[in-house]
Amino acid sequence: MNRPVDVGADDLAPEAEGFLAWLSAEKGRSPLTLRAYRNDLRAYLAWLGEAGLGLSDVGPGHVDRYVAALRDQGKAPASVARALVSVRSLHRFLVAEGLATDDPGRRVGTPRVPAGLPKALTEDEVTMLIDAVSGAPDTPVARRDLAIVELLYGTGMRVSELC
Repeated sequence: MNRPVDVGADDLAPEAEGFLAWLSAEKGRSPLTLRAYRNDLRAYLAWLGEAGLGLSDVGPGHVDRYVAALRDQGKAPASVARALVSVRSLHRFLVAEGLATDDPGRRVGTPRVPAGLPKALTEDEVTMLIDAVSGAPDTPVARRDLAIVELLYGTGMRVSELC
């Protein structure tokens, strides 16, 4: 059994740091994406450390238990799904780089994230929107803009459908 992963305040296990460097250099991930992955991996590695596990000790059951632990903490389904993507990506990277022989996240299904409904505008917001375009000088562009706003509001169509 490997020694448990010790996660400091500002650094991760070398394997995780290598993964993040790869995401940055080879995949061109944005700094915000890298920050999200770092936070997810920091939490995962801390959980592994508390369980007395190293990265090479992880099996599919451990990843399932980690997902369950995130749910038990009251994490939103989207947050759990994002954390699982980070964990699965790390293990896939470790196998690809020859640092692990098996990918324990391969068989773990991604949790379903309920689709959110768009928020409807209030009556005041709709009035402000229509006033903003109808108060413009009477030009062809202003008439077009008003027609667009009224068509979108009146039909509920998507902007892409209108285009």
